[in-house]
Amino acid sequence: IPVEEGIKMYGAMCRVVQTTDKYTVGIALTRKDYIASFENTNGEGLKQWHFNAGNLFVYNNDLNQYGEAYYPTVDNYRLPGLTADTAHLADGYGNQRFPDTTCAGGANDGEIAAIAYSYSGTYLDQDTMANKSYFLMEDGIVQMGTDIHGTTEATIETTVENRMLKEDGSNQVLINDEVFDGQKKTLDLPAGSWIHLEGNCEGADMAYYFPQATQIEIQKEQRTGSYGDINGGKPNEPYTAWYLKIGINHGTGTVED
Repeated sequence: IPVEEGIKMYGAMCRVVQTTDKYTVGIALTRKDYIASFENTNGEGLKQWHFNAGNLFVYNNDLNQYGEAYYPTVDNYRLPGLTADTAHLADGYGNQRFPDTTCAGGANDGEIAAIAYSYSGTYLDQDTMANKSYFLMEDGIVQMGTDIHGTTEATIETTVENRMLKEDGSNQVLINDEVFDGQKKTLDLPAGSWIHLEGNCEGADMAYYFPQATQIEIQKEQRTGSYGDINGGKPNEPYTAWYLKIGINHGTGTVED
């Protein structure tokens, strides 16, 4: 089916979509008195606390990436593109509440776009704040964050990636040409570092570039969950999936980064 390439910005929904000949990316935002955090109706969406908080969804030839196993197994505190407090939240907490910031939007020329977003965790009774930028280019996505601050007994983290892998988690991961063994690690990457993730099928590889020296946390993680965990009344049949998780830990306690 032919797909129109270019940028679509849906101001009334705080959504941005870019389609290229290789991938499609979607960004979900929220803003004061305009787009609420999430909707938990009839027991559904129990763990969607962060689903409108700057999440970045990348669609390529891996048509099952966001398929049947994704939503019951993904770590909902660490979604790609998200900067937030990872403190534990009760199911449905923050339902239909608004943040106290109004910056969520951008500009485009039909092919590339610049998006600005001011994240606030006030709708979750958290004081985490972050200024985020997303630049959607013709052949890549640039993410930037600044003035990240807040207080937490957990951690404030930016999730670079949290991508579902093959059923056995065997996807090769290269970090500056070195094969990553999948074990949880904290790495100090020098400026100009890169990570390459083998896709689940042809045309689904992903790559990440760090222009500045960056400390990251990276691991392959096997997770199990059910639709009963996220939607009340749904079956408790377990799903299991492997993920590659890449994040930047900004710290605990009083954080200013």
